[in-house]
Amino acid sequence: MIRWVLVLLACLIAFHGAPVVAQGQCGTHAGMMAQLDREYSEGRIGLGLSGPMSAFEIWVSAETGTWTILQIYPNGMACVRASGERWQSDVPYIPGDPA
Repeated sequence: MIRWVLVLLACLIAFHGAPVVAQGQCGTHAGMMAQLDREYSEGRIGLGLSGPMSAFEIWVSAETGTWTILQIYPNGMACVRASGERWQSDVPYIPGDPA
């Protein structure tokens, strides 16, 4: 039974990570930051923790409207989790604000 659970867990991890690595969208955090700046003129506009093992950053270009979401790991690696065009910045919603 334990062997079956380990095989299933290994398969889930392998299939979940394969498309990102195959697309070449992971690298060192420093390298990914430099690439977003150099190739897309994107700068970081936000950061949020996702538990004790990762954080997410949002990168945006005010010039082109492109955006990227990076997931950062404690080992210094980062992976692109989403990207797109036509970014729009809104005023943050404040609960209880009548505006």
